[in-house]
Amino acid sequence: MTTLGSSENPIPPRKSNSVLLAVGYKAIYPSHKKQRLQQQRDKLALLNQQVEKTTLLRQQRTQLETDAIITKRTSLKQRLQDTQKLTPRIKDGAKRIH
Repeated sequence: MTTLGSSENPIPPRKSNSVLLAVGYKAIYPSHKKQRLQQQRDKLALLNQQVEKTTLLRQQRTQLETDAIITKRTSLKQRLQDTQKLTPRIKDGAKRIH
């Protein structure tokens, strides 16, 4: 590539407009990048909060389900015991009728 001007004071080749725009964008908008970075950090913090809430809700649901199973089991055991206690009485009553 040849340059214009004398050999002692050559004129450097011009950068393309796209390169100048890119350099200008970086020089003009550093606050835009900082703002974008802050937005991304805020979004990450929000997502982390959502993960924590979701984890807590899952743990609570699991505990509630466990408690419900224990309650149901206790109730069924009590009903079985009550039925077992009544069975001899029912048999005795049936024998008296015959």
